[in-house]
Amino acid sequence: MAFSGTPLTLLGVDPDRYGRVAFWREDFAGQPLGRLLAPLRPPARIPPPELGPAEEIEIRLAASSVARSAPPELTAELLGGDGRIIQVFLGPVRPGRHAYRGVVGAGGAASTDYRLLRLRLDESEELAGVAGVYRFEAVRARQGGTWRRMGGFDPGRWYVRSAQGRALPTTAAAGSGPLVLALHRDPQPRVTVNSAAVPEELPAVVTTGLLEDTGLRVGGLVAVRDAQGTLLKLKVTGVARALPGTEAVVAALVDLEGLLLYGRDTRLAGRAHLWAAAGPQADAAVGRLEGLGVQIEQDLTAAQRRADLGRQAPALALLLLVLGAAAAAVLATGGVMLHLYLDGRQRRFELAVLGALGARHRDLWLPLALEHAVLVGWGVLAGGAIGLATALVALPAVPQFLDPPRVPPALHLPDWPILTVSAGLALALVAAGLSLVVAGLMRAVRPALLREDVP
Repeated sequence: MAFSGTPLTLLGVDPDRYGRVAFWREDFAGQPLGRLLAPLRPPARIPPPELGPAEEIEIRLAASSVARSAPPELTAELLGGDGRIIQVFLGPVRPGRHAYRGVVGAGGAASTDYRLLRLRLDESEELAGVAGVYRFEAVRARQGGTWRRMGGFDPGRWYVRSAQGRALPTTAAAGSGPLVLALHRDPQPRVTVNSAAVPEELPAVVTTGLLEDTGLRVGGLVAVRDAQGTLLKLKVTGVARALPGTEAVVAALVDLEGLLLYGRDTRLAGRAHLWAAAGPQADAAVGRLEGLGVQIEQDLTAAQRRADLGRQAPALALLLLVLGAAAAAVLATGGVMLHLYLDGRQRRFELAVLGALGARHRDLWLPLALEHAVLVGWGVLAGGAIGLATALVALPAVPQFLDPPRVPPALHLPDWPILTVSAGLALALVAAGLSLVVAGLMRAVRPALLREDVP
């Protein structure tokens, strides 16, 4: 779809199911996903007229003040059980009262139930516009060779709109009376008589990119059109930085049931995306679908997506960089330990003198251990903090993937549990190394050193 020439990704979802399986972070919208989706849940709607497995449809219409040379054309749009919108051409409108009939599909026994969504009056090829007085009286459908009246155009069950979505004035009698539309001074290129089941506007959660392009706020209306020119109005009820499943900067979420009343792309009819939370239930659901004969075109998990991104050249280069940094840190730690050991050997004579003068063993090793711990600990903490700060600043500017995911936006933050465990292991290894260094030095401190030459 598009608005003002800007492409828009429109995703219809079941709000309850989407809230259970969609990946969500609080920084997307600053509120829980359930609260954001609550306005999308549709109120109780008047169902569209049910035609059943209709083979043919008939609209009784009386028209006057219609141009004979360029009469408008009448078309019925039916919603099939598979979500397809079926257009049934009923012919040009003639002055007087007539029954306009059209065959549903190829005729014969229909294989699905149909519902009447809307009637459409389109200007003819002469572009004379739709003008005159139109009196919509009744709807009939043929099933198995028998015609049945499916209802009239009751007030409150139908509304009329222009091609721009503007309400057109109508009159209707009580009960099952006709719906009368009069167009005299303002001919329209297209007029639609819509069932009240088709919402005039759909509540939508949109991305910040859409609001930036339109300048709207929450509560505003966005008019969008699909490839066939169908007009759809979105009422902004919530805003999020990203909408999982759309993979677009300019996108919107709406209720699937309401969206299907506007039709489905015929290329996608019979196809669906199934999202499931990780776990054995997802595998069981896939198995049940295969058992029903459903053809699964692609099976993609979050782990597979992460693996695909991790195998790209920039990600592998960053992994090599991390491994090199880890090796450098190990070598640097080993060098510090060696330096402390060699420095301690220079102080063996001092410690031996203190021991000969009666200093306690604890008074000998404790100051040495504290001195080494302060030196090494300062290096570890300061170096780790500087490295972490550098990574947080540099990572957003480093290309990590060939096709970086834009939705959801990447968080350039460390995995805190893994980082905490790694830091804990590093400190434990450093502490163990210091203990070995101090213990080795203390074993070398003995009175016999006082009889040796001091190097």
